[in-house]
Amino acid sequence: MTVRIPRTGALGAILLLATTALTAACSNAIPDISASDVPAKPVFWTDVLPLLDDHCNLCHSRPTNYGAPGGFRLDQYAKDTKHNLRGAQAMASQLEEEIKGDSMPPAAAWGDGVGKNGKKLIALWVKQGAAECNTADDCPDAGQTCTTGRLCQ
Repeated sequence: MTVRIPRTGALGAILLLATTALTAACSNAIPDISASDVPAKPVFWTDVLPLLDDHCNLCHSRPTNYGAPGGFRLDQYAKDTKHNLRGAQAMASQLEEEIKGDSMPPAAAWGDGVGKNGKKLIALWVKQGAAECNTADDCPDAGQTCTTGRLCQ
């Protein structure tokens, strides 16, 4: 099969390639979560972590990538004592500010941030105390319980 490009010269070929590349790049964008996916009481493991995995943890996990600052990781709730890194719980308020202000993730600069529902989920999580769990079902390991302080133990 032969693909024919109209004779518009080098500029036309460049524009065609650029349009194709941009279309391909945009097709990898992660859409905003739906409003129905924002629970009344969001918790880290089942609600917040999937959003962070989609938009933040490529850079803000351990080890950090792409020039992200060290000192914390967002793929873990509590402090990583082995590596002396703050977890998502300690970073919750700053995380909310960075996302709300569209300074993070960097893709927010061209409209591919976490979206209005993602922002709502993070804001609600922070406002309610950045809980790790509501029930034992929210905890990552079987056999853990959700304590009254809303921590998996």
